[in-house]
Amino acid sequence: MKSNDARTAKILKELKSRCRGYYGQLFELIKPINPKYDIAVKVALSKCLKFLVVNTAESAQMVNEFLAEKQISKDVLILENVPDKSFSKGLQARLEGADASPVYDVIDISRRDPLLERAIRYFSADKVVTKNFQSAAQLQAQKGIKEIVTEDGTEFRQGMISGGHHANIFNLSLGTAQLDGTISKVLDRVQKLEQEHMRLRQEFEDEIEAKERQALRQVSLTELELEALKDKKGAIARQILQQTEANQELSSGLAEARKAGEKLHAKMEELRSQRDALKEELQAAEKAAFKNFCKKAKVKSVADFEASLFCRPKLDGRQGGEGAADLTLEPLSERVLPATEAGLLASKYDLEHAISKS
Repeated sequence: MKSNDARTAKILKELKSRCRGYYGQLFELIKPINPKYDIAVKVALSKCLKFLVVNTAESAQMVNEFLAEKQISKDVLILENVPDKSFSKGLQARLEGADASPVYDVIDISRRDPLLERAIRYFSADKVVTKNFQSAAQLQAQKGIKEIVTEDGTEFRQGMISGGHHANIFNLSLGTAQLDGTISKVLDRVQKLEQEHMRLRQEFEDEIEAKERQALRQVSLTELELEALKDKKGAIARQILQQTEANQELSSGLAEARKAGEKLHAKMEELRSQRDALKEELQAAEKAAFKNFCKKAKVKSVADFEASLFCRPKLDGRQGGEGAADLTLEPLSERVLPATEAGLLASKYDLEHAISKS
């Protein structure tokens, strides 16, 4: 029996990989929202839990052909053929205040497919899950609810109570398809993460390579700039050397000019001394000459001599009678002029000439 179940599980796994429209067995696609409802959900949907769920009739045909090939037989649930069924009118109102819920409300559907949700609603119908036998009896008697399942799996129907005959479904693990789907999602996520990792790694490597190229270009530019700076530094050093040499030459020229200036200054001082000595000698000679001249001319000073050149008292008896005197100007020499600037210059010349002869 176990070998047959293992073979069937292997075949159905292969079927899922070959037919996209095959979702899995119904019990694999659902699970209770709380583990305490596990048995109640299994009992409520016991007739259809092992149905093979497909989306369309075409998918159902592919599944049947595959199963025939494998020589096994399974009931196939075609979702698009399941009619839409709503809850009975007033069911929710009758459950208000009671410790009970519609079976549909305690089922978690792993695959978000409106057709699958419609099928679960159809098979769960107006079935209600409650805590225990007493609560179920009260719901039937007081609320008129016909189909009730307790959490321990006891099934209440109108006019009858049953339990324990669903042992063949208790070993089913609800929601295994969700687990498989979760694993698939995790694997897909891992694959996407690996792809993202590869993409980011490639981007990182590209970025590193680009930065390396940029750094190499920058290094090359820096080396060129360093070479240019070295050349510029050499040119500046040569200019400094030339300027230093020029400054040295200028300093040397300034020193020579300073020495020449000092010599010239000494020479000028010497000439000033000679000039002063000559002045003194000239003044002494002039004094001696004036002194000898004044002595010979019998005057006290040159001024007296110059005054005597312009005027001398003269007696004229024709005008005043005998003994009368008339003061007139009488030139002493033909070169003596009247008392004008020219006469003064001439008198000065006579004086200098006389001095030079004395």
